[in-house]
Amino acid sequence: MSRASISTLRKAELQKAAFEVIHKLGFNAATVEDVARHAGVSKGIVHHYFDSKHHLLEYATRYAQGILGQAARQRLRKVTTPSERLWAIIEANFAVEIMNPGYFRLWFEALDDKRLRYLFDIIELRNRSNLEFALRKLMPPKNAPDTANAIMNLYDGYWILASIDPAITREHALSAIANYVSELVPGFDSNVVGCALQ
Repeated sequence: MSRASISTLRKAELQKAAFEVIHKLGFNAATVEDVARHAGVSKGIVHHYFDSKHHLLEYATRYAQGILGQAARQRLRKVTTPSERLWAIIEANFAVEIMNPGYFRLWFEALDDKRLRYLFDIIELRNRSNLEFALRKLMPPKNAPDTANAIMNLYDGYWILASIDPAITREHALSAIANYVSELVPGFDSNVVGCALQ
């Protein structure tokens, strides 16, 4: 294996370790020492690949965003109708692999970091664009942007609630959003919702 390949693998391992440490301890409380200990390496090894704590936290945030992106891609590969596409985008934001308080706390704590804001702006623009594309097939196109924003506000609301209240489950959030979409999007086939709530 080449030196470049080893370097890429080690960096990916540290990125995952940073994500797991931040998930457990919180964005601000996590230290380089914590990440090194979790990864089973020295602090010097971490600094070899990441020049600062913030650099490491940025990559951990990218890892978290990657989980969300992968959840969306997996679901979108299976869609055949506009309703399925819309629901795949929505359901990915509450996928089992991210539906836990630690993930949501990481997301919101990182969001407060002005230097990382651009990462969230990219994700938000992509999410809004995907929603609008799907919605235009199901409702008057001029209404799609406002409806996409409303759905994204519901995401945020349920993510905040889920980060502090274990009683807020993915089924609870998805059922509420499904009801909202069924009422406001005339062409939405609510039959596509059922399997995601099982």
